[in-house]
Amino acid sequence: MLLFRDQSNASETVSLKLETARIRPIAEGDADNFVSFAAIVGDGMTTVPQDEKTLRTKIDRSIASFNGQVCGADAEYFMVMEDTRDGRLVGCAAVYPMVGTEFGFYSFRRLKQFKRSKELDLTVRPESLHITNEFTGKTEVGSLIVTPDWRGTGAGRALAKSRYLLIAQFPTLFADQVFAEMRGYQEGDGRSLFWDAVGRRFFKMSFAEADRLSAIYGNEFIADMMPDHPIYLDLLPQQVADIVGRPHPESAPALSMLTTEGFVFDGCVDIFDAGPQVSVRPAQIATIRDSRLVSQNERRTHEISEMSWIYSTQSLAEFEVRIHPGRISAGQTPWTESRDILRVAPF
Repeated sequence: MLLFRDQSNASETVSLKLETARIRPIAEGDADNFVSFAAIVGDGMTTVPQDEKTLRTKIDRSIASFNGQVCGADAEYFMVMEDTRDGRLVGCAAVYPMVGTEFGFYSFRRLKQFKRSKELDLTVRPESLHITNEFTGKTEVGSLIVTPDWRGTGAGRALAKSRYLLIAQFPTLFADQVFAEMRGYQEGDGRSLFWDAVGRRFFKMSFAEADRLSAIYGNEFIADMMPDHPIYLDLLPQQVADIVGRPHPESAPALSMLTTEGFVFDGCVDIFDAGPQVSVRPAQIATIRDSRLVSQNERRTHEISEMSWIYSTQSLAEFEVRIHPGRISAGQTPWTESRDILRVAPF
C-alpha cells in the first residue's frame, strides 16, 4: 500500500536539496532507519509494517534481489534516498515484481448493474463489490515514504521515478502490468469506516490488527475469511458507500503523481479500507516511455543545461539514481563518478 507524505508536484521547482541526494538499494546498515520509517507512517501501509523482525527480513530479501540471488515472486527491491552530505536516510520506495503468487492478491472490483421493470416503469443501477485476484502475479510499486524535513522538495517524485527507471532498465524482472494501491480514507481518529462496516464483520478484529497480520503473515487468512458473494453498496451506510475508492488525504498527492505517469483507476479497491488501486502497462509509464540511454561522452549540453533530469546506472547490484536540477554549465556532466552509460528521463 502506498502512503505519500510529500506535497511536491511535477510543476514545482526542483529543490536545492536534491542536488545532494542519491537513491540506492537498501543495505544492512540501514536497518535502524528503516524501522524508523515504519514509525513515521503508522498503521495502514502493509509493506512497511511496524514489526522489526519483518522489516529486517525485507532488507535481507532486497539485498538478495539486487545481488541477483532471488527474482520473481521471491524478490523485493527496496531503495532509500540518502543525503550525501551526512549519510542520513530521508526516504524509501520499493518495487515488488510479482505479488500474491502464493495465496493470491485480493481486491474488490466495483461493478454496476442495470435493472429494468416495464411493469413498474422503474430502472435501477445497483453497484456491488466483487472479490478479484486480477493483480496476482503483477508488479506493485509502493512503500513510498519521505521524512518530514524533506517533504515539499521533490524527494517523493524522485523516489517514485527511481522505481520506473529500475523497471525500464531491467524489464525482464517485472510483470506486464504495474499497479499501486492507495491508502483508503480514514476518520481523523484513524478509524476506517469501510473496515468497520465490512471487514470487521468477517474478521472479528480491528483494522490495525488486520493490517498488521496481513503485513507479517501475508494474505492467506483473507482467502479463508472473506465472503465469496458480492457486497451491495446500497446495503451499506451512505457515508461508507461514498468513500469506496476515495484515497486517504495524505495519499491524494501520490495518486495525482501516479495518474500523471499514466496509471488509471478502473474500479479495483483495497479489500481492507477500499482505497483506490491504479494500474498501467510498463511501456505506458511516462518516465519509462521518455527515458533513454546516453553516454557520458555524448554531448547533449543544451538539453541538459536547460532542463531537470533524473539519471540511473545500468548495474543492478550497484543501481543508483541521481537528480540533475538543470543548473549545471554546458559541457558538465551531472555525475562526478565515472559512468559509461546512464539511463536518463525528464524530471
